[in-house]
Amino acid sequence: MSPLRHGPNEQLAADIRLLHHHAIENQHSIAYQWIPGHCGIHGNDRADEAARSAHDATQSTSIAIPFTRTDAATRLRSLARDLTLAQWNFTEFTNARLHHLDPDLKLRLPSGISRAEETLLCRLWLGVAFTNAYSFLIGMASTSTCNNCSCEETIAHLLCECTRFNAPRRELTEALDRLDDRPLSEQRILEH
Repeated sequence: MSPLRHGPNEQLAADIRLLHHHAIENQHSIAYQWIPGHCGIHGNDRADEAARSAHDATQSTSIAIPFTRTDAATRLRSLARDLTLAQWNFTEFTNARLHHLDPDLKLRLPSGISRAEETLLCRLWLGVAFTNAYSFLIGMASTSTCNNCSCEETIAHLLCECTRFNAPRRELTEALDRLDDRPLSEQRILEH
């Protein structure tokens, strides 16, 4: 069902197609019957024949109903996520730090945190927070050791081992223990 020409009835035809589609999806059976409105009017035989043949042609084919913008956006988001996951799981990513922390791409920045906190969290996830170990690696520090305990100052060391942070770490561990009972680790902290 579509208008033979673009014009004032185009939207009406689109609305009827949409209603038809919804009715079919809800298991309704619809039969359209041609009622010749031009019977006996000279010159309309060809118009009647064109309408009849268009009607007969649509009996054996399905009518594609265009997506609404919302439906299309939902489908595109789903497709983009599937494609991203497929790319994410290629072997070139399997040893990456972020893939290890978030194999299913479920990490999200919490709402209500400042831009500085967002930046820090992303740097922690990516392993590029400015610890002495990272700063030494990129030539911005003379040593990779912790100023407090002389161990290698990595993200894991600061979050899980360094005695300078024992008190806040106890509070963090208590909060994490309410969520699950895994031992404290860099991964456990960064995935929550």
